[in-house]
Amino acid sequence: MAAIEMLARLKADTSGFTTAIKRAEDSLAQFGNSAQSFGSTVSDKMSRAGSSLNSFGDSAAKTGAIASLSLTTPLMLAGGTALRTASDFESSMSQVAQAVGLLRVAARRLVGLPLLAALPLDQVLPQEVVRRRLEV
Repeated sequence: MAAIEMLARLKADTSGFTTAIKRAEDSLAQFGNSAQSFGSTVSDKMSRAGSSLNSFGDSAAKTGAIASLSLTTPLMLAGGTALRTASDFESSMSQVAQAVGLLRVAARRLVGLPLLAALPLDQVLPQEVVRRRLEV
C-alpha cells in the first residue's frame, strides 16, 4: 500500500472573535472605571455626611450648655426663692396664728373687764402679752 500524504491548509476568519474579545475587554474596563467613580462619589458623600453630623453634634452641645446657663440656672434660683418665700410665709402665718390665739384669750378675759378693772394687768392678760406691751 502506498502511503498517501496529504497536506491541507485551513484558513479561519477570526476577525469576529477578535472584535468580540476586544469589546468585552473595553466593557470590563468601562465597568471598572464606573465602579471606581461610584466608590469615590460614595466615599465623598459619606465624608460630607460625617462632617455634617459632627457639626450638628457640636451645635447641639453648645445649645445644651447655653440652655443650662440661661434656662436651668434661673429656674433653679426661682425654685429656691419660692421655697424660701413659702418657708417665710409659713413662719409668718404661725406667728399670726399665735397672736390671734392670744387675742382670743385676751378677748375672753376682757368680757369680764368691769369686774376685773381693779386687778393688775398681769393678772388679766397672759404674761407674754404683758411683756410684749411693755417692750413696745
